[in-house]
Amino acid sequence: MAWVLRDDDKNASIDPSAPLMDTLNYWVARMHPIIKSKKRVIMAVCNRIGGENGTNFCGSSCVLEFKDGEVKLLDACGFNEERFLTVEINDF
Repeated sequence: MAWVLRDDDKNASIDPSAPLMDTLNYWVARMHPIIKSKKRVIMAVCNRIGGENGTNFCGSSCVLEFKDGEVKLLDACGFNEERFLTVEINDF
């Protein structure tokens, strides 16, 4: 994905190694039908960081687990953190 960084986030003093929780919460909200179904689902979200032609991207790549109506954040990158995100998934 290449989601754009909001103006509010551009002007805030945010730790670049921390994910943008508003972005993560939006992805979780979009998965509401899956969460409600109580199935176990692992979701990997890959989102671009940095900028191009004056546009800044919000990063915050993450891996989420939905199970029994609950949401668990397994790991997340910061909004401006470039790294290879790995998560071990057990008992699938």
